[in-house]
This record gives sequence, C-alpha cells and structure tokens, in this order.
Amino acid sequence: MTLTCTTSRSNPASTITWYKNGSPLKGHSNVINITTITEESSGHSGFITKEQLQYKVTPSDNAAKIQCSASLEDFPDEMLIFSKEITMSIFFPPNHPENCLTQLTKTTQGTELIVNQSLTLQCTSCSSNPPADILWYMDDREMKSSNQAEHSDGYFNGTVSEEKLHLNLSYKHKGRSIHCVATSRIFSGQTYESKKINLDVHYAPFPADEKITRRVAVSVGKTASLQCQMKGNPTLSIKWYDQDRSELQPDDNRRYIEEDLNKLMQESTLYIKNVSYSDYGIYYCRGENKHGDVEIVIILSKKSVPDAVTNIEIHMQADVANVHWTAGFNGGDGQKFYVEYVKLPEGVTETTEVISDNKLGEISVNISGLVEGSRYNITVVSKNDIGENRSRALTLMVEESNNETTVTLQPSITLFVIVSSCAVVVLVVIVAVPVVYVIRRRNKANLRHMTSSHSYESINNEGRCHGVSERSNDEMDEPVNYESIPLNNIVTEDSEIDCTSSGDQTSDAYKDLEVRKTSQTYMKPGEFPFEFPSDRLHITETLYTSTFFRIVKGIAWFIDGKDGPSAVAIKTEIKSKDPQHQSDLLQE
Repeated sequence: MTLTCTTSRSNPASTITWYKNGSPLKGHSNVINITTITEESSGHSGFITKEQLQYKVTPSDNAAKIQCSASLEDFPDEMLIFSKEITMSIFFPPNHPENCLTQLTKTTQGTELIVNQSLTLQCTSCSSNPPADILWYMDDREMKSSNQAEHSDGYFNGTVSEEKLHLNLSYKHKGRSIHCVATSRIFSGQTYESKKINLDVHYAPFPADEKITRRVAVSVGKTASLQCQMKGNPTLSIKWYDQDRSELQPDDNRRYIEEDLNKLMQESTLYIKNVSYSDYGIYYCRGENKHGDVEIVIILSKKSVPDAVTNIEIHMQADVANVHWTAGFNGGDGQKFYVEYVKLPEGVTETTEVISDNKLGEISVNISGLVEGSRYNITVVSKNDIGENRSRALTLMVEESNNETTVTLQPSITLFVIVSSCAVVVLVVIVAVPVVYVIRRRNKANLRHMTSSHSYESINNEGRCHGVSERSNDEMDEPVNYESIPLNNIVTEDSEIDCTSSGDQTSDAYKDLEVRKTSQTYMKPGEFPFEFPSDRLHITETLYTSTFFRIVKGIAWFIDGKDGPSAVAIKTEIKSKDPQHQSDLLQE
C-alpha cells in the first residue's frame, strides 16, 4: 500500500510524520519505506514537501487508522498540523489467526445417532474480511442448504461465519461423511475445509429389497439356495426357522448357512443339498438388533410354470400398441414372454416375438399393424421349460378419430372360495388377514382332470379309506393326492368308519360333531388348484353380497396346522361360468 502526504508552502520546508492508530511510524524497514521529496514553490515563496509511505499490510492492519502531520523544527509546538485519518480495509481469507481451521461440530445431544432423529451440525469459519461463505458436502458432493450464516466479530476486526445444517436421519445416511468448506469471493479458488464427520446411524432391520416374502423353486435332488438380505445397524443377529418355528442349525452333511456383511447390507444364505419333498415348505429368516427385528418368509417349492403377469398397460401411437406388464415369479426356471392378440369377433390368433425376462420386472413389447375402429383381445403369456401361464385378457379398442385407446377387463367368472384362518370384519371395504384360496369340490372326474401331484387335500380318516394305507418312512418324501371324505364319514369318538356309505348331513348336525380326524389340510402357496374339503366347513351367516360374489362367515376344522375349529371367511363367486376366471382369482 502506498500513501502520499503533501504539505502546503512553508519556509523552511516542513517535516512530515506518519501515524498508525495515533502512534508514529518509522521508515526504512521490511514493512515501511518512506520517501521524501521537497519542491521549491514558484516565486521563491516557500517550499512544498511530499512524502510517500510504502506499507506492507497484514490482516492485523485491518481497520487501522493512518494519518500524517507537518511541522517546522523552529516551531515544533505551534506549527504541528494533522491530515485527516484514513481507515484501512484489509481483505484476508478465512484462515486467521495463524493455524486456525474451519470447525465442524455436532450440536445434537447424545453420542448415538438413531434413524428419524434430527441431527444438527454447525460449521464455524475462521476470521476473514469480507465474511466467508459456507458450503456443505456429503461424500464430497455439494449439498444445497437454505440456512443463512450468522456473523460475529473475529480476529483483526474480521468476521466469523457460523452456519447450521439440520438433517432428519434415515438409514441412507449410514456410512456417509459430511464436511463443510469456508470460502471467500475475494480469494477465488481458496477453500478452507473442516474435518469430516462420519455418520454411524443406527436403525432396526428391514428387508434389503423391501419384500418380506420370497419364493424359491428347485427340483428334487438339487441344491436350494435360500437367500436372505437385510439392512440394519448395528450388526444383525440372523437366524433361520422351519415352518414349525424350530430354529435351523447348520448340518455339514446336507444343510449349511453362510453369512456376508458389507457396507450396504447383511446377507445370510441357507443351503439345502439334495432337496427332497420333505424340504418343501415355508422357511423364516429373522434378523434382530437392539432397535428391532424383521422376518422374511421364503417359500421353497418344486419347479412349476411361471406366474401370470400383472399390471398390464396398453398405450397406442398410430397403429402400434405398446403392451407393458410386470413379470411374476418364474417358477424356478428362466422365463420368456409373448403377447397373443386376436381381432374380434372371430379373427385369427396372432403372436408377437418371444422375449426374455430382463430381471427388472418391467417388460414391454410392441404390436404393429392394428386396424382403426377394431377391437382386439390381448393376452400376455409367460412360459418356461415346464409350461405356460396366461394373463387375464384385455379388450383393446382402437378408435378411428384419434387412435385413442380404451382398455377393459373381460368379466371374471370362475366360482371359488376364499378361506381365511382368522376372523374377518367385513364392511363396504373388507379388511382381511391373509387368505388362502379354495376351489369348490367337483366330481371325481373333474378333480382328477384338474389336479396334479401339486394338489393337497385332506386324507380321509388317517388313510383308512379309498385304498390309502399307512405309509412307511421311506414313502414320506413322495407326493400324495389326498381326497376329501364324504360328509357322512365324519366320525365321533365312538363311531365306526363306513367307507361305502353316501348321503348328506345337515350343517346343523355337522357343527355338533366332535371331529376326531387329525390330518391337516395345508394350503401350499404357489401350487394350485387347491381344495379344502367341504365336509370340514360349516357356513354360519352371510356377511356381504355384491353383483358377482358373496362373502360368508364359517367354521373350518383342521386348517393350516390348527387343531379343531377356526373362524374363516369364505368368498364365493355367484355369476361365473368361464374357467379362465379360476386362474385369474388364484393369481390375486
């Protein structure tokens, strides 16, 4: 910084003195250099004195007051004249005093960070002029903050900037790092970073993909891999249970468990080698830490046809229909898809090309060459090496005016019953516990035609009728098609079994019987058609009736492993003849 002090005329020449905050400055040092120039004024009427002050400023000079004075040696007291003061404004970055660092502190009380907790961080800059700006970073990526910095007095008459960041913690903050940076618009490119704070957020476990039910399908004799992926902090304790709620212990010969812990999730895999029929069923994977627990249900079954697709949407553009859907379970084998479409009323059935599952769940295909003003039936078919499964049909109307699309569902028309093993409250909207699906009992010829080795019905009187004998241990792994016993074959404690009798008993008589039969009917997920024997079902009252279905209250004996009677809800279709509806309802 260079300042010039100029006197008016004097004789002899004046002496100039410099002052900082009222104290004289001395020249000829590394900081101060003073140069004096004396000029004789015209007309020999005196002398004008000029003096230059070259001053190397530092942050400590900020707001300092500088002035000069002129005096004559012969009149030291009477002739001392001062200039006006100049206040210096020295710009300096936010790193003063020396060795000062930007500070990041956690103002929230407590040492443990918990999900849904509010976390407040405060960033404090060092002294600067002008005031520093605060920037926030998470994992080295700048964050937007709507908070305004507050300012206070700092060293060297500078300013300290303080800004707070408020975070509502979620599990996604686990493992993230946060730091702040102080910058100055005057000193472009210079940044002064704080230390990083790593967030160790604690939270209760939950499924990594937010699905609590999974399905796995393998063939007999193969190895099943039941994978359980969870997120939780601190580290989870994961245990496996069978459908009887018995904890599974690793068995080096046939069954073992592997665990993998990484930054994103915790994984536990149950391996079952040389799978047999007795291994099929429900398995539970339970994860727990001090904040809570979660349970994932994994259903192990034999390979089957894939599930029918769901969430079908059709969008038109000109004469092209884009059919979009969500893929279901692949049945344990790689699945492919094609779309079947037929022009109504009696057009030729055509199909699109076969496309493979993209593993993302959302798939689409285009149908071109559709005729304006026509209606088409659209069906999506999913298939694997075992067989095919068809979606519910959609009717597509291509309007002549603007090619807009009208999509309607075909009427659903198969008679079925839904049995819930818990009591159900039915209002205009029915809120129910998980239900299992039951097809009404058909004659034996239809039953044999529709059922397969996947069907599970009741075994009558512990296998003593219809030629079913007691089974040895070696036979227990083989599938069995159980048949329902006639209503009059329900026995009391003292009655004899009559496998040749026929006829019906009234429901009033039925509800008074003491059922001695101990075989259970399990409704196996993923395997259908199902049948729950009507001889174990007693209807008590109607709860709700609509145009297409009726819901009644009843009592079912020996359902899903429960001894004795259970309150159930039964949903019966009352205006359906089309067998396609059976498949639709079982896919719900």
